[in-house]
Amino acid sequence: MNELQCTDDLVPPGARGRLVLRATISWVLVAAVVLIVISLVAKAQSAEPGRTIGIIGHTDTTGSFEKGLSELGWIEGKNVRFERRVTTDVSTLGQFAAELVRLRVDVIFAGNAPATRAVARATSTIPTVTVSADPVTAGVASSLARPGANVTGFAITQPMGNG
Repeated sequence: MNELQCTDDLVPPGARGRLVLRATISWVLVAAVVLIVISLVAKAQSAEPGRTIGIIGHTDTTGSFEKGLSELGWIEGKNVRFERRVTTDVSTLGQFAAELVRLRVDVIFAGNAPATRAVARATSTIPTVTVSADPVTAGVASSLARPGANVTGFAITQPMGNG
């Protein structure tokens, strides 16, 4: 059987140092390319938004919400991405809520009671923030003090007058 043998006798005098240098340069170049690729991938990934917020409503009432987030440093395209589902047809809210759940958004903002009810039916795990006239009456919170489940937010109340 023919075997390939590697001995110093096969390397011409003075060439061994050049071969070692060439191999070292090759490995350094490979390592440099790998580091460049890793840094480019990391840079591209860091350009991706960090969180995804689902926004759902039967009217577009989210402008103030998004403005408030931007004032707190949450900038769309920089560190947050919005998935907006807004409609004038209340009957499509259930479909939109299910879609946000499938997208695995990090949190859902429901701009009104119908949207909040649709989200509450679609998920019991994704945190949901709502602005609703009465989340207890809407059936999405156990009480104002302790809403329970995955729904929290603000109740819009009006003071009762004496007539």
